[in-house]
Amino acid sequence: MHRLGAATIVCALPRKSRTPPPPKRPVQAPKVRTDPRRTRRGNRRVLIIVATLALVLIAVVVGFLVFARGGGGGNTNVIETLKEAGCSYKNPKSQGRQHVNAVPAGYKPNSKPRSSGPHSLNTIIYGTYSEPVPELNAVHNLEHGAIIIWYGPKVPESTVTEINDVYNDDPRGLIVSPYPKLGNQIALVGWTRVARCNRFDAGVAKAFIQAFRGKGPEKFPMSSLEPGSP
Repeated sequence: MHRLGAATIVCALPRKSRTPPPPKRPVQAPKVRTDPRRTRRGNRRVLIIVATLALVLIAVVVGFLVFARGGGGGNTNVIETLKEAGCSYKNPKSQGRQHVNAVPAGYKPNSKPRSSGPHSLNTIIYGTYSEPVPELNAVHNLEHGAIIIWYGPKVPESTVTEINDVYNDDPRGLIVSPYPKLGNQIALVGWTRVARCNRFDAGVAKAFIQAFRGKGPEKFPMSSLEPGSP
């Protein structure tokens, strides 16, 4: 300080240099990492799962249809056995289950012997017969799951004895009866199943019985299809 008269003069000192503050950085929002490879992989996994489920569904539907028509599994082996034995085999479509007092006028069966269609309210008592039983009643037994072994009038008595031997081995749900229109043939019949053979083979007959007995649409238990019961 210097005094000059009554006034005091203050000398300005040089200002200290200040470092300018750093520029403000722009605020950035959090970023979400997107990996396109993972997205594609996830989509592919979903497509595989959907395709697998679709194939499983198709397999179930096809399996059900095959089973409903009786063409799969063990049935195929039985059919092959029948054909190897020289028997014809048919799996005709069901012609219904209507109860009637007589065959309706104009009705045409899709197999001989019949394996489905309109039939009597009354069944045949399970057993073996030397005289033809009414087919109108016998079809009702088939509906319950029975197997009928029909034989023609020209079948030798020795063969009829063999047929009765098969019946005696396990008579549940079985009927043995002559059928005038069969000639020298034997027919094995279940619900919508018909095999006609020029000769009788006990093993083939047992295979047919094993495959189709108890398979009628009403699915009666074997305990209710004992010999002597209707």
